[in-house]
Amino acid sequence: MVVTKDEVSAGSTHWAQGGIAWVQAEGDTVQQHIDDTLVAGAGLCIEDAVRVLVTEGPDEVAKLINRGAEFDRDLAGRLELTREGGHMRNRIAHAGGDATGAEIERALIAAVTADRGIEIVEHALVLDLIPAEVGPGDQPAVAGVTLHVLGEGTRGGVGAVHARAVVLATGGIGQIYAVTTNPTESDGGGLGMVARAGAVIADPEFVQFHPTAIDIGLDPAQPIAEIRTMEDILGENFARQRFSAWLLSAFSIVALVLAVVAFLPLLGWANWLIIPLAIIGAGVGVLGQGTAGRNLNLFVIVVGIVRLMLGGGIL
Repeated sequence: MVVTKDEVSAGSTHWAQGGIAWVQAEGDTVQQHIDDTLVAGAGLCIEDAVRVLVTEGPDEVAKLINRGAEFDRDLAGRLELTREGGHMRNRIAHAGGDATGAEIERALIAAVTADRGIEIVEHALVLDLIPAEVGPGDQPAVAGVTLHVLGEGTRGGVGAVHARAVVLATGGIGQIYAVTTNPTESDGGGLGMVARAGAVIADPEFVQFHPTAIDIGLDPAQPIAEIRTMEDILGENFARQRFSAWLLSAFSIVALVLAVVAFLPLLGWANWLIIPLAIIGAGVGVLGQGTAGRNLNLFVIVVGIVRLMLGGGIL
């Protein structure tokens, strides 16, 4: 059974504009993909989890394709590959340009809808997890959920769904922010549910969001794909081959902005030290020394924030 508090097509998947990365191009290796991921994670990755993601990813993508997901291909029928973020190889596949999430969602909904063994209950609010009866010393377990089906739902009233396994994919807490690219369903309900059930909440500071959007009064705000924007401005090959790694490095951009905002109004040594450090940090990252570049940029960011907190000038 699939339960959703809106329609099954609602949520974050439809808005995913980036592609899917997996090792597929000639000369690329699993270890290179792992290394790129660990560098981009700047010490925050769990290496075992990264290894599982990278090594098992190709098989999972193959399953998506077998279920009908169509990725962008060239005239010869080969997957069109690009690079984004910290990827140093062309290993990203898109669908419909920047509509990868929408295509994957379309294929999965079609597959689930065609499976008579899966029931979809829309407009239903999961209230809490039902604890399973376990023996002394056993780990806590879950036996199902309590459910409130709204007026538009396919079943009425409040009830319980018992299951051998419960998978929560409830989105995050993005709606706690006044402006967010997260859908209205990302209100923290799933996090509250597992907390009430006694689970330990790990890393709640990591809130998924899209870094660029147009604030035109919509909720959620309309996201923009950064690499597509730069390809439009600079040309596809130029943007991908020359600038994609630097332009999509959050530390590089934030460091340069803070350096300019906090230190450009000053005269003297600060100007000649901090801003070149930010530029060098970005360049070091592009040359493949991602950790060194990010550490240098992190230093610039910290110094810039301290400068602003102490009353630094704003352009």
